[in-house]
Amino acid sequence: MRNLGLAFTASMLCAAVAACPAAASGGKGGGGGGGDKPPKEALPTPAIPPGTFEGIGPGPVYIRESFGHAQRTRYKQDGSIVDVVDKPEIDGIRAEFPNNRTETWAGTHTSGAASWKLTVTGPGDPFEPFTPLQDAGELGIQDGTLSLVGSEIGGPDDRPAALLPFAAPTDSAYTVSAETVYFLGKTAIGFSDAAAANRNFETDGQAWLEVDTSGLYIIGGNTGIARWTFHTGDGTTRSGTYDPSYATGFNRLAVSYDPVNHVASASIDGVTVASVDYTAPSVAYVGVEGTWHANVDNFTVRTLPPAA
Repeated sequence: MRNLGLAFTASMLCAAVAACPAAASGGKGGGGGGGDKPPKEALPTPAIPPGTFEGIGPGPVYIRESFGHAQRTRYKQDGSIVDVVDKPEIDGIRAEFPNNRTETWAGTHTSGAASWKLTVTGPGDPFEPFTPLQDAGELGIQDGTLSLVGSEIGGPDDRPAALLPFAAPTDSAYTVSAETVYFLGKTAIGFSDAAAANRNFETDGQAWLEVDTSGLYIIGGNTGIARWTFHTGDGTTRSGTYDPSYATGFNRLAVSYDPVNHVASASIDGVTVASVDYTAPSVAYVGVEGTWHANVDNFTVRTLPPAA
């Protein structure tokens, strides 16, 4: 079981290096003669066109993000095209759907500080539907992910967030879901009522689920135990343990809120782990937060299917 974890980790590290500006650009050479500089190569157009409306989607899917960037490019908030291999920060990048100015990722990319960046993980997420943003042509399918980069053990734990505006419906239930790989870290997804770039859920969170994989590593005592914690904005906390998915490498996380029946809940791999009575004052954002090697894929916000 440990071997699979190491395989995923090695793959992720290679992907992270490939996404670094220095690696992508090959570094800057020394002196040399003058002469005209070659013209800049035109950036390829992202495989999914810009949205034709503002705000979240009409449902059942409100927001969808694969973090795909197989063509190297994505749309910035202003509609221009950016090379996300050279500039991998998610901050300022439009969500894949609805791909409009309103639904643009907000985060932090302060020099020298940890931030959420577009990366690649392999093997890919088996739960994620194909998207054209993953099509690398002759190179096949490239599974983009979102990873926290620069959060070091023993360093400052700023718990950076990456957020999207979410005009949450008030008359129907909704859910945010994502998959995560059990790299060493703490990964949280959920809903918030403000846009703080660090420690967002602790200060403004309304309902959020965090998974902690440190018990699978030396820093956590090699206990082999992975833990989850669910929080709501009134201070309610539920916690427990879960089984990392050694078969696929990805665990499915979800947080739901029903504004009609006033219930917040969380699930892991389709199994409800917590459900509490709670009335959220407001929900204005949805996103992720984390520590160390936090990561997510297949980030989706949608209507919550009615109970059977």
